[in-house]
Amino acid sequence: MIMIESSFFHLTKETSNKKLGSKVAASTSSKNTCPSLCPWLIDGSCYAAKGPQSWHWAKVSKGRGSNWWNFCSDVMNLKRKQLFRLNVSGDLVTNQDGLLDEVKLSTLIRSCEIQELRGWTYTHTHLVNSLNLDIILNNKSKNFTINLSTEDRYQAAEYHQQGHQVSVVDDELFELSSKGYEVKLGSTLFMACPEQYKGTKCSECKACINNSPSRPVVIFKKH
Repeated sequence: MIMIESSFFHLTKETSNKKLGSKVAASTSSKNTCPSLCPWLIDGSCYAAKGPQSWHWAKVSKGRGSNWWNFCSDVMNLKRKQLFRLNVSGDLVTNQDGLLDEVKLSTLIRSCEIQELRGWTYTHTHLVNSLNLDIILNNKSKNFTINLSTEDRYQAAEYHQQGHQVSVVDDELFELSSKGYEVKLGSTLFMACPEQYKGTKCSECKACINNSPSRPVVIFKKH
């Protein structure tokens, strides 16, 4: 019999996270939701592994918060049209085979749609199994945006041209874009995260929330 470790999910209705901005809801999922192939987990450079967020993450991983279904119920009780950042740390829920749990994901998305939230997150689960890419495309919603987290500019462009929303960590491209140069690969346009070079809050920028097909890939410099 396969034993599945319990996961926990914590929701803050209005975060004090300065990068996100005021009146943004934010959540943290326990550490066991992170895929083993995440490069930041492998090399120990994950931004959430140090500082105040790491203390909160450790407590969530030990049981602070609730199960998935109660968490989705809490999301459904957020303020109408509120901004909602899923997983300041942690990742989307998967089964024991590393596939996204489509039932749980669709329940979360439905909770966001009921309240007309502007939700967004970033995920490395696409690295585990290509079927996850299909699940993500099949669950597109104007009320919840899933950004594929990548570390390779060519892979980012490929995913973008397949219809995904994408972010990439690339210090060189970030430097070019933040200085005003147009950065493109084929039909894919890239843009540097404005919070990282001019302090624009997520609640003001909203680029990663945008689910439009013409939206650029968002570039981050390594935290």
